[in-house]
Amino acid sequence: MNFAIKLARLPLLVPAALTVLAVRLLWRFGIVIRFGNFLSNRIGHLVGNTEVYLCERDEGQHPYIDIWTHYGEPASPQIDKMLRRILRIWPYRITALTMVINKMFSGWERHDIGSKHLDRDPENLLAKYPPHLKFTTAEIEEAEATLRGWGVSKGAQWVCLMVRDAAYLPTLYYHSYRDSGVGDYAEAAIALAERGYHVFRMGKTMAKAFNVKHERIHDFAMNGMYSDLMSAYLGAHCAFTLSTSTGWDAIPQAFRRPMCYVNFAPYE
Repeated sequence: MNFAIKLARLPLLVPAALTVLAVRLLWRFGIVIRFGNFLSNRIGHLVGNTEVYLCERDEGQHPYIDIWTHYGEPASPQIDKMLRRILRIWPYRITALTMVINKMFSGWERHDIGSKHLDRDPENLLAKYPPHLKFTTAEIEEAEATLRGWGVSKGAQWVCLMVRDAAYLPTLYYHSYRDSGVGDYAEAAIALAERGYHVFRMGKTMAKAFNVKHERIHDFAMNGMYSDLMSAYLGAHCAFTLSTSTGWDAIPQAFRRPMCYVNFAPYE
C-alpha cells in the first residue's frame, strides 16, 4: 500500500476502531454483527455467490446482522442497485479498514461472513427458494418499452445466447480453452428464430460480431443495443439460456431460468 493511500485512511482509523469495539461489545449481549465483501468485479461471483448466500439466509444459516462492501468496481451497476435494495452495503474504505482491525484480535472469525460454497449450491437451495433480486416498476417499464422498440412484441419469448470468446478477460490466457467461435452457433440461432423465438447474443465486450441475418436474431453485445439494465432483464426473463459457461450465466441462474450448456469446460 503506498504512502498516499495510507495517509488518506488515517481519518478513518478512529471510526473503524470504534466500530470494531461496538461490534464486540454487542456480541456480549447476543447481537452478532459480521462483515464481508463481494467479489464485485466478476459478474458471476457478484450475482452467484450472493444469491447462494441469500438462499442460505432464508434457510436460517445466517441469523446475524451482516454488512457488505464492494471489493473493486461492481461489474454491473444494475445488479449493484438491486443488491442495495435487499442488503446492507457500506462504503469500501471504512468497511475494509474495519475488517482489517477486527482481524487483529482473537475471535475475529465470528464477525466475518466468509463463504462456505461461493457460487456453488450443493444443498440445492436455489430450487427451494424464490429469486431475491427484483426489478422496480420503473425498471420493468423501461425494459419493456425497450423491447417493443426492438420489435419484440408483448408476450414474445426470447433465448439468450452467450458464447465466451477471447475478448473476455484476455489477461487470464489460461482460460482460453473455454473460448468458442460465435459463428458456430448460427444454425442453432436460426433454428430457434424460425420457431418464433427472438435470440439475443449476449455479452458486453466480445471479439467478433454475430453476423446472422434474421429479424429475430439480435447481436445485443455489438450492435449498439447493450445496456446494463437490459443485460440483466434479458437474462432474468428469457425462455432459456444457451451458453458455453461464463460469469454472466449467474443472472439467469439467479432468476431460476433454464440453462442449456454446450462445449462446457471444465466439467464439474
